[in-house]
Amino acid sequence: MITTPRGIAIPLPLDQSFCMMSRLYPKVKPYAVLQAAQGFYKMHGTVACLTGILCFVFRLPDWQIGSITFIATLTGYVMSLLAIYPPGLLRLAQFYSILTGRFIVLIGLTILGLLTVGVIGTGLFWLSRLLAEFVTMAHAKRLGQKFLEETEPETFAAAKKIGIASADGFAVRCFGNAYATFASKYGVPIVVHVTEDERASRKWRDVLKEFTQEWPEVTQHFQVTAEEWKKLLEPEDAARESQNQRMI
Repeated sequence: MITTPRGIAIPLPLDQSFCMMSRLYPKVKPYAVLQAAQGFYKMHGTVACLTGILCFVFRLPDWQIGSITFIATLTGYVMSLLAIYPPGLLRLAQFYSILTGRFIVLIGLTILGLLTVGVIGTGLFWLSRLLAEFVTMAHAKRLGQKFLEETEPETFAAAKKIGIASADGFAVRCFGNAYATFASKYGVPIVVHVTEDERASRKWRDVLKEFTQEWPEVTQHFQVTAEEWKKLLEPEDAARESQNQRMI
């Protein structure tokens, strides 16, 4: 499993994700792809935030604030799923993702709402925002179940028996959309499947090694053991020597 710079978990194997990102290298580095995935993941939150600001500034009636915010949040979620959005929104969502988790948005919107539309309007905004989030989470869970069922059927069957067959399928979709965005821009094949030749190649390992050196604070959250890191990042000569020793 890999993560974005803001810690959003993407349940994809390390080799598959970096094989895909290495196709874009050096025109696009993995950090840019992960940032874009982060932007797609926070796009509906960004739309909700912008909607709230407009509702508060124009002092809309309370019931309109609630209904418009709910619809706008779900619309932003669909835009993220389909990778169809107005120019500039993805970049804005990437900036928004930096602010989330630090209570800046929560405090700022609440203060603005209280000063403009009062307690009821502000409360309805957050209530509708919460309800919309529950809808998106339920859909993301369904996407995750479908993803596990297709990619790891044995794991899915075992997990389903004990009721934990779940993964963030929305995060996987966001990563795929981020990759496709750059791939279409630079004429790289938009293919999720990774061949055995790509897995055996040193290219994605070299890209991973560079990324690890440049962004250790990101890679420390990857679900990879120390032994696996050593095996992945060891020099090519050392890997061959290790393989020869095992053969002897």
